[in-house]
Amino acid sequence: MAQAMTILSAIWSVLQAIPETAWTTLMGSGLTLLGVLVANRHSRKQLQTQLAADAEEKAKQRRADLRQAVYLEGAEELVKANSVIGALPQTDLSQVNPSHELKGFFASMIKLQLVGDPKTARLANGLVSSYGEVLGRTIVQVMPIRDAVSNLKIQDDLYEVHQVEIKRILAEMTAKNESGNPDLEAFEAKNRSLEFHKGQAASVEEKRVRLRELHMSLLLEFMQSIASTMKVLTMELLPLMVELRRELDVGGSYEDFKEMLEAQVRRVQGMLDGVAAGVQPR
Repeated sequence: MAQAMTILSAIWSVLQAIPETAWTTLMGSGLTLLGVLVANRHSRKQLQTQLAADAEEKAKQRRADLRQAVYLEGAEELVKANSVIGALPQTDLSQVNPSHELKGFFASMIKLQLVGDPKTARLANGLVSSYGEVLGRTIVQVMPIRDAVSNLKIQDDLYEVHQVEIKRILAEMTAKNESGNPDLEAFEAKNRSLEFHKGQAASVEEKRVRLRELHMSLLLEFMQSIASTMKVLTMELLPLMVELRRELDVGGSYEDFKEMLEAQVRRVQGMLDGVAAGVQPR
């Protein structure tokens, strides 16, 4: 105990021996060090906050860039899908699989569902289902059109065969008649063959006329039907377009797009009505 008191006394003596200016300097240095520590801590917090904000902003930008790429791809594939469906009457379904032609559209809609907001994903999923149903109904609807086209091709080929035979027989009859050695029996035989092919050609031509009328009637019916179908799909697409533009922060109201799309539908309908009126029998 006495030893400890001696040590403390010695320490106190040393401290008392330190000049007051040294204490002032020491306290000033301590305060400066404390200020530096506080400033460093504040700077570190600011840096961490800034880094977090930058990371969040970069993440937002990456997400926006990804969405823009996916949404633009979806828009392109939507146009292609409409073209595929509209061209089905001219498509040889034995050579082309329409579902395969629309795989780009379906794939783009799946991508859209992956990167879009929940509401956007639901709207895209509904649009995929609608296009699948439309594709199935349209394929069934165009089958009579394709049958008419196929039958017309058969009659065209038959008509061409009879025309070739008519030209051949006429050429042989002319050559024989001009040879100066006519053969009445052979001439009559060729004439009977000529009349047969003429009769067949006339019969085939009647079938061709009926098939052309049937094909045109079915085609006009299809065009009117697909116009109504596209109107329904367009109205279903409308809320999806609004959501996509909202996510891309490019603006646009529901009513503005509705008015624009309805104007497009009216123009298409007017064009179809004009075509139908122009081909109606007088």
